[in-house]
Amino acid sequence: MSVAGHSLVVRGTRRTLGAIADGLGTFAVTFNPLPGEAGNYEIAAAHPGVSEPPTQDAFTLVGIRIDTPGAMRVIEGQSAASGTRVQNLSDVPVNGLTVETTEVPPGLTVTPSLGSTTLAGNGSVDVAYGVAVADGTTTGGMVRFRVTGSGGITGTFEVPVVVEPLRPNLVAIPGSLERGMRRGVQTTVQFDLVNRGGRPTGPLKLLLPPLSWMRVAAGGEVDDLWPGETNPVTVVLTPPADLPLGPYTGSFYAQAEGVGVNVPFTFRSMSEALGTLRVEAVDEFTYYAEGEPRVAGATVVVLDAVTGAEVARQATGVNGIAEFAGLREDYYRVEVTADGHGSYRGTHLVEAAKTTAVTAFLPRQTVRYRWTVEPIQVEDRTKITIETVFETAVPVPVVTMEPSVVDLADVVGDETQVDLTITNHGLIAAKSSRFAMPTHPGWEFIPLITEVGDIPAKSSLTIPMTVRRLGGAGGPCMVQGSLLWDLPCGKLTNTYVVPITFINAAPNCASAPIAMGGNGGG
Repeated sequence: MSVAGHSLVVRGTRRTLGAIADGLGTFAVTFNPLPGEAGNYEIAAAHPGVSEPPTQDAFTLVGIRIDTPGAMRVIEGQSAASGTRVQNLSDVPVNGLTVETTEVPPGLTVTPSLGSTTLAGNGSVDVAYGVAVADGTTTGGMVRFRVTGSGGITGTFEVPVVVEPLRPNLVAIPGSLERGMRRGVQTTVQFDLVNRGGRPTGPLKLLLPPLSWMRVAAGGEVDDLWPGETNPVTVVLTPPADLPLGPYTGSFYAQAEGVGVNVPFTFRSMSEALGTLRVEAVDEFTYYAEGEPRVAGATVVVLDAVTGAEVARQATGVNGIAEFAGLREDYYRVEVTADGHGSYRGTHLVEAAKTTAVTAFLPRQTVRYRWTVEPIQVEDRTKITIETVFETAVPVPVVTMEPSVVDLADVVGDETQVDLTITNHGLIAAKSSRFAMPTHPGWEFIPLITEVGDIPAKSSLTIPMTVRRLGGAGGPCMVQGSLLWDLPCGKLTNTYVVPITFINAAPNCASAPIAMGGNGGG
């Protein structure tokens, strides 16, 4: 038997697939296209060590790509038009091209059309669509389209439609107010009045409940609020020292001729009464590992939310819990840290005679980077070595990417290809992974695909990336891209970052430390 290499080239990007040939030189290899990948492929087979064997055969994957359109704003009772573009990713024509709507919100009439029913090889066709809004329709929604063609080709896209009413539409942001106020101390509360309609409001006035300790400092009267305009309103609360404790509820009402908005509020009169804060530290293992373990030994610091002064400090026990009794009723900033984890910060109200429960999620740092900088015998050049240290076979995704550093000083010519190998060493799939590459006046970084999708547990995937010299002047010596992926943990979905750093991006870059952002496991 002998080792053979199977090479595929699409749009200038080369992919190498390993295979074992039998005594007759026969072998088989399976090629799985990446999501959204299509085009004309040249293939060749050769022994290892032959980097660019001559083309021996070719095939075509037919596919289309639809540009992502932006949102449309349409005035009630009127219409507007927009469009996007369908591109053919191969040189095989697609005939019988059609476009249709699959979902249209009530009150909208949508008329799509195509510039041509034939999509030429490597060509494009414009998709136009008109949107008409019926009188009385003041809400829009998502319009969804489907494009089909010969050979079973199908693509979809969607357009958000925002309807602007032909009358004033007054809204408050936020729509309700909730705030604690300490007796004898002045407190200010602010909200915005916004006209989201299609006509001015006319003179605007704010009406308050008849409370002696509440007044408007600014924004109470406005001559006119035009479409899209915002007016901030500041309310001053000065509760007297003997104001009874408890919640005070009511509403502010902003009104103009024929339009108004109600802003409900709950203001809690606070005192020196005491309450309890209970902090539970959790990480990914809490949601995916057997026994739902919490984070023991985490440091919990409680700070005054206004002054930032430290109020209390404690480590979590074996159950992951730290409890603080006897805290004055107030807002506190809670900061939680633990070795091998990310941190948590949040602001919480501790109420009198109650226990306030806080769940602090601390993402595990299952991937760490160690870097060294070594001068080499070339002026203004350094050799960067990155060591990636990570956990394996753990009940969370552990995602790494190789290479993690690309030295652009090694690029010969105007373009090169870098194969990015993404590996999930963990026992849980990483969800919705995608690339976010940097911009630089001198360089362009183009992965073959940007939306990678889910990375299954204990799996690996190689994505070719083209690095192209642009020739622009200036720019930093180092830029950083990343692979982002998600993991649901309880009610939250956390996003994680796997970095890739590009060094020596500008001429005469001297040795400098590397800032490695994010981590591949939490």
